[in-house]
Amino acid sequence: MNGHEGLVVLAVLGGGVAGNALGAPAGYLVGGLLGGLVAKGLVGLSALPGGGAVAVVGQVLVAYSMVCSADLSALRAFPRLFPVAVLSAAILTAVSLGLAKGLEKMCHLDPMTALFSTPPGGLTGLAVAGADLGSDSPISLLFQLVRIIFVLLVIPAVATWWTRW
Repeated sequence: MNGHEGLVVLAVLGGGVAGNALGAPAGYLVGGLLGGLVAKGLVGLSALPGGGAVAVVGQVLVAYSMVCSADLSALRAFPRLFPVAVLSAAILTAVSLGLAKGLEKMCHLDPMTALFSTPPGGLTGLAVAGADLGSDSPISLLFQLVRIIFVLLVIPAVATWWTRW
C-alpha cells in the first residue's frame, strides 16, 4: 500500500467516525463513503488494488452483521409476506426499467449501464453483475452511491414524519 492508498483508508475510517459522531443515519457507512471518495478524488486515484477481495470480505461482513441482528421469530411471517415481497420487487423492477429508459434518453447512457444504475439493491452485487454484462460500472456505481447516500440520509427523517402522520 502506498501513501495515497493509505490516505484513502484513513479518510474512510475518519469519515466513518465523523459520520457516526455527527449522528448521521448509518454514519459509519455514509461518512466512510464520503470521506473515502473525497480523498480518492483529491489524490487522483481511479482504482485501488484489492477491490475484488475487499468487496468479498465486505459482503461477508455485512451478511454476518445481518445474521447477528436477525430475529428468527420473524420467519413465521415468511409464508404470508413472501408473495408481497415478490410483488414489491416486481414493481420496483418495473419502475427501474422505466427510469433506465429515461436515463438512456436524457443522459445518453447505453441500455446496460442505465439498467444497472437504477434498481435498488446491493451496491457491490449490482456493480459486479453489471460489469460482467458489459455496463459502464463506474457510471452505474455513481448512481448507486448517490441513491444509497440519499436514502440513508433522507429515509430516517421521512420515517419519523410518516409514523407521526
